Formats: sequence, C-alpha cells, structure tokens
Amino acid sequence: MHGHAALSPLTETPPETWRDELRALLALAGPLVGANLLQMAVFAVDVVFVARLGPVEFAAATLGVFLFNVLAFALVGLVGAAEPLIAAALGARIGAVRQVRRSFRMAMWLAVLGTIVVVALLNIAEPLLRLAGQDAAVAARAGVFCRILSLAVLPAVLSALMRMTAAALGRPGWA
Repeated sequence: MHGHAALSPLTETPPETWRDELRALLALAGPLVGANLLQMAVFAVDVVFVARLGPVEFAAATLGVFLFNVLAFALVGLVGAAEPLIAAALGARIGAVRQVRRSFRMAMWLAVLGTIVVVALLNIAEPLLRLAGQDAAVAARAGVFCRILSLAVLPAVLSALMRMTAAALGRPGWA
C-alpha cells in the first residue's frame, strides 16, 4: 500500500475553496502549457531559418513537417488512451500500481508497433506527395526530409506518452 500512496495524487486533501482549486489547476496546467509553448517557439524559429533557404526548401520542409505531424500526432492520440486508464486506476485505488504499469507498458508497445507503420509511410513520402499533386522537385526534397524525420517518430511519441503519464500521475513538472 505504501508504493500506491506514492503514485496517487489523490492522497492529498482536495481543494476546499475556489482559490485552492485555481492554485491546483495552475500547478497542474502550468508546466504542460509551458512545454507546449516552448515546442511552438521551436517550430517558429525553424520556420524563420528554413524560409531563408528558398521557396523549394521551404515548401519541402513545410510538407515534410506537416506529414510528420499528422502521422506522429495520430500515433500520440492512440497511445494517449493510456492517460485516462492510468487516471482511472489511480481513482480506483485498488491495484493501481499494477494497472498504471500495465497501461504504460501497453502504450509503449503500441508506440513501437505504430512507429513501424509511420516510418514506412514517411519513407515513401515522395511518391505519396507526387500522387497528391505536389511539384516533383518539392516532393523529392520533402521525401529526403521525411526520411530524416522518421528517426524522430519513436522518441517523439514516447516523450509524449511520458508527458501524458506524468500528468495523469499529477506530476506535470516532470515533463
């Protein structure tokens, strides 16, 4: 039972006033909002640097990042199903440690298996983009970029899973 208490944010007393509730909300949401804003800032800086390379490179990078984001975020959505399962296990308080571990482990396996599909799609990005009617030169550059981006799929999905798990455990600062 001792290990369970360490995992559950529910062992703390619930907020009694709306100010306490607001503090608890900000403590949970603040680090998550900060992490997302930081990620958006990185994307903005990337756009500024890539735009200076020229229109073909900018178009290729935009297409590549778009394709990567669609596929990787879809996979993040699938593994994100572990977050409510973890929260429900913590709420039930019976066998929570086992359920949290099982949900996290199964989500990791889903991430690995899904990454195989996403990497395969990113590695055929050039013909897919040409089928979608994109310019041949842009599609070729985007295809090279997508093959490089494919190396980031598993780390991106696993880090998102860890961030969601930390939030479900009531420890968003870890993210």
